[in-house]
Amino acid sequence: MAASEGKPAKIAFGHLLRDLDSSLCTQCGTCVAVCPYGSIEIMEEGVSLTGYCGVCGLCYCQCPQFTNVNDDAGKIFGERPGSESIGVYKNAYSGRTNLPEVEKNAQNGGVVTTLLVSLLEDGFIDGAVVTGTGDQPWKPEPKVAISPEEVIRNAGTIYSHSSVVKGLRDVVDNYGRKNLAVVGTPCQVKGLRQLELSDRKADRIGSRVKLIIGLFCMESFPYDNILKIVEEDLGLDISEVSKFEKGEDNLLVHTAAGSESVPLDKLKDYMNSFCNVCLDYSAELADISVGNAGVPAGRNSVITRTEVGEESYRRVVDADRLESSPLSDVDPGIALIEKLSNEKRKERKEEIERRIEEGEPVPPRAKKSEGE
Repeated sequence: MAASEGKPAKIAFGHLLRDLDSSLCTQCGTCVAVCPYGSIEIMEEGVSLTGYCGVCGLCYCQCPQFTNVNDDAGKIFGERPGSESIGVYKNAYSGRTNLPEVEKNAQNGGVVTTLLVSLLEDGFIDGAVVTGTGDQPWKPEPKVAISPEEVIRNAGTIYSHSSVVKGLRDVVDNYGRKNLAVVGTPCQVKGLRQLELSDRKADRIGSRVKLIIGLFCMESFPYDNILKIVEEDLGLDISEVSKFEKGEDNLLVHTAAGSESVPLDKLKDYMNSFCNVCLDYSAELADISVGNAGVPAGRNSVITRTEVGEESYRRVVDADRLESSPLSDVDPGIALIEKLSNEKRKERKEEIERRIEEGEPVPPRAKKSEGE
């Protein structure tokens, strides 16, 4: 029985492996975070069961690839109308940090880092889960930040995917924090929303999340492919890279010696397989969405979508930690965000339709939407 035809009465981890093709697992870490036995781990080849399975079904019910979370957007945003391109939102801004210590380390306008630093300092949140790096240069790992210094240490964009949601388990089990901010890409944001919207909620984890900050994302890359881009294609040492940056038509790789670039068209061959079926560019289910499209260099575009998102942003602006202006005052502004979102959605819908027609793997939620 396929997932789209209904779930069995008792759901084991094996049902997750059976019904979701491994190439479509985003490795967001939601299943790892919610397993009450701590028996799920993310390996190089995907998620694996490393211990006892209590057949509770939480891993299956929380996986964002089984449910079209956007169908439940009304539960998040109320019955407010939204944009077909970028979802429901309250306001859109152009912002940049006013904090010198953030400006030195952050990507673009430093809005995300400044939000986290300021909200930690004034007690609005008591911890954050972000993406940082481990022992290997530029290899992403979820990091728990409970101080402004830890937030700044992990600032900057990493274009390889991280299992950021599994960091929630660490911060709940080992730090006991109750009001958390989590920063993630659209696929990770959907996992976070599943914690609160699923028929079988994981309140022990999900109830601790106070603020979800989503990052604009066209695609991400396996770490091994990042190494290929940097070391094989560009002939650089990954340990010497100081910053990655997306331009209009290329990926810039900065080192102390200068900058090299790779055309974005070439990067399609390197991106994660699950990115081919992702329709969300602007993290439509986040409380706040942040990117660098539509604004001048050195600034961020910011979309607030919920009450807590707007409150968080205004709180930091009012404290003079962020310089902010309406995105409508900027050219091309929100029009470019809508354009990029529409382009991604159109391209990925066509890919999903092709896969369904040719019998190739698609997310179970996509099969359900086709009435299978």
